[in-house]
Amino acid sequence: MASFMHACTSGWRDVVRAVLAPWGLALALLLLAVDVGAQPSSIQVSEYQLTNESDGLYLTAQLAITVSHAMQEALNKGVPLYFVASVQVVKERWYWRDAVLAQASRHMRLVYQPLTRRWRVNASSSPLATSGLGVSLSQYFESLDAAVAAMGRFAHWQIADAEHLGKLDGHEVQFSFDIDAKQLPRPFVIGQSGNADWALSTFRVDPVPPRTP
Repeated sequence: MASFMHACTSGWRDVVRAVLAPWGLALALLLLAVDVGAQPSSIQVSEYQLTNESDGLYLTAQLAITVSHAMQEALNKGVPLYFVASVQVVKERWYWRDAVLAQASRHMRLVYQPLTRRWRVNASSSPLATSGLGVSLSQYFESLDAAVAAMGRFAHWQIADAEHLGKLDGHEVQFSFDIDAKQLPRPFVIGQSGNADWALSTFRVDPVPPRTP
């Protein structure tokens, strides 16, 4: 009887090994994504100002972004991370969803280049696909902290042009900054669910300020 149970146990072990073997790489990435107890990601808004000028509505902001240890490990292994900042000017409607009067977005890609030991940030007003960067602005940095600080800096960013100005008074500006989870490799997408290390996001709503003289 004991030898029979031993044979069954050994058989199940072989089955488990056969099933898990092809997923070795994915499991390694998942362990990287669920690094328990490490520094979590976070965003703090250290500066935020809206100005309603004669030619448009502008945003100046500085975000203090903390990249989690799990994100740093992924970056150090050559995995690019994608981020998106979005702004919408909306008109509230009690009878239907809010009307979007103007919107703007900035898509960013952060990657570490081991050959030069530098950090590269690509930025574009349109999504940056994993298959190509399209038309984007590239900047290079000597440290991760400098690259992340640049991603969180928005200097006099025009979020609505003059043709909307007459309609904007009294409405709201919705601002968000998030990691673009859709651009992550699939093991990271699975591993980030419910994990604070990958929950990098902020959102705020402010009234459109009156026109500056």
